[in-house]
Amino acid sequence: MTSAATSPDAVDPASSPSATRIRAAALRLFAAQGTAATSLRTIAAAAEVSLGLVQHYFATKADLIGAVDAHVLEVVSAVMAEPVPDPPADSVAEMGRRVTALLVEQPDVVDYVVDAVVSGRPLGTVVFDGLAA
Repeated sequence: MTSAATSPDAVDPASSPSATRIRAAALRLFAAQGTAATSLRTIAAAAEVSLGLVQHYFATKADLIGAVDAHVLEVVSAVMAEPVPDPPADSVAEMGRRVTALLVEQPDVVDYVVDAVVSGRPLGTVVFDGLAA
C-alpha cells in the first residue's frame, strides 16, 4: 500500500489546512503523551476530523510522526540557525536567548524534542547534535 502522503497523485499535506490541523493536534498529543501512547483515533478527535481524513493525509502513524518530526525540525532550525548579530554578540548568551524563546513560544515542540531525545528517536539525535554544534 502506498502512503497517501507520498502517492504521486495525493494532495500535499503541507498545503492543506486540515492536514495542518491534524499535524498540530498530533504534536500536542505526542508532546503530552508520547508517540507510543497516542492513537490516530485520539488525534482525529483532537483535530475534530474523521479518522478517515487522518488516514487520507497520513496513511500510517509512522507517516504522521514523520510529518511532525519534519515540522519540529523546521521550527527548531529556524530559531537556532538565525545568524548571530553583528557586532558579534556573546554566542552563549544568544543561544540561551534562542532556547528560552523556544521554551516560551513553542512548549509542545520542546516537549516533543525532549521525548525524542529520551526515547532515542532519530529526531532527538539530530536536534541534540545540532544544539551541541
